[in-house]
Amino acid sequence: MTSQEQPYDPVLRAVADYWDDIRRYADPRQAQRLTDLIGGTAEPDADEARAALEDELLDILPPDHPVSQLLRSGTMLDSGLSERPEDVLADDLRRLSRLVSAASPAVTAAAAAVSAAVPPTAAGAPGGDFDRRVQARLLALSSLSADAPRRRAVAPDPWLIRLPRPDGTAQLPAFQFGPSGALWPVVREINEMLNAAGDPWGVACWWVDPHGRLDAAPAALLGQGEDVLLRLVAKTVGGDY
Repeated sequence: MTSQEQPYDPVLRAVADYWDDIRRYADPRQAQRLTDLIGGTAEPDADEARAALEDELLDILPPDHPVSQLLRSGTMLDSGLSERPEDVLADDLRRLSRLVSAASPAVTAAAAAVSAAVPPTAAGAPGGDFDRRVQARLLALSSLSADAPRRRAVAPDPWLIRLPRPDGTAQLPAFQFGPSGALWPVVREINEMLNAAGDPWGVACWWVDPHGRLDAAPAALLGQGEDVLLRLVAKTVGGDY
């Protein structure tokens, strides 16, 4: 894969150069995970996304693969980029995302269609292409309309995550509700703890993105008897989601 807009980061440049080869080693789930990390939909923090990308590549590729050898050698730290500002790395990820999208249009077409519908200044969220992709992913989650609790005769709650839509309405990510249609009590507690009213996008990311301390997305543990653990992790991380 060649382009005049190659990433400067040596690891991300290697991923661009060997992307077609990497895809041959990856199963569909792994390929989607790589694409989501590169595109910012699996991990909006650039440093965390790069670290997770390295871990995935080491799991997918054989030890003698050139990208594996680069990762294991530590050569990427010799380039002077280890202390680069985060916005430089974020720009590199955007460069790589464009290259990956061009090489694998079928994988990213659906996400791109949703992202295009989200304006860069959606209410309650920061602007920028990287943030727009996060918004698009969250708006694509299984959701309920904002008046669903009223129609279900469930009392409205100020700590529900309400994601603003481009049309001015709001939607409620469905993971917040149990099988009976009621709000999970632990969801309400954690949403209040993390200030979902003030930062619905960030708190939604906390719930649906895999968390290293849980080895799962917090939302996947709802109803599994893990409420104490969820509260503990939420108290520990505070606003660092």
